Amino acid sequence: MDGTVKTLQMLADARAAYEMKLGGESYPLSDVRIYETATPVRGSAARGNVYSEDRNSYRIEAGVDPAAYGRLSQTMLGPSSRFGGLHISARTASGHINIEGSLLSMSRAGGVVRLQMAVVSAE
Repeated sequence: MDGTVKTLQMLADARAAYEMKLGGESYPLSDVRIYETATPVRGSAARGNVYSEDRNSYRIEAGVDPAAYGRLSQTMLGPSSRFGGLHISARTASGHINIEGSLLSMSRAGGVVRLQMAVVSAE
C-alpha cells in the first residue's frame, strides 16, 4: 500500500481530470476529493472477501452523470451479488494514474450522483 499512498498523496496535490470506465462507457467525474480516513478496525480487515482495508484507508468522493446510476448499482458491495471494481483514470500535467476503487455508497443530489469509493490500488 506504500506505493498507493505516495501516488494518492501526489495526486491530491495535483490538478487532475478524472474519468470512470463502467460497462464499456466512460463517465467524467466532477468535484473529486481524495482523502485519508481512519476506519474502525484494529488491523487489516477483509471487506466482502473483495478488498481489504487497514486502520487508515483512502476514499474518493466524486460526482458523476446520473446516466451512470443503473450501472453503478450493479457494482456496489452489498446490494449486488455481481460486485465489481471501479476503474478510474486521472490525467495530470505529469502523467496518467490508474485507480481501482470499490463503491461504498451513492446518492442523488442536484442532478448529480455523488459517489463514495474506497481506494483499492493506485499506480
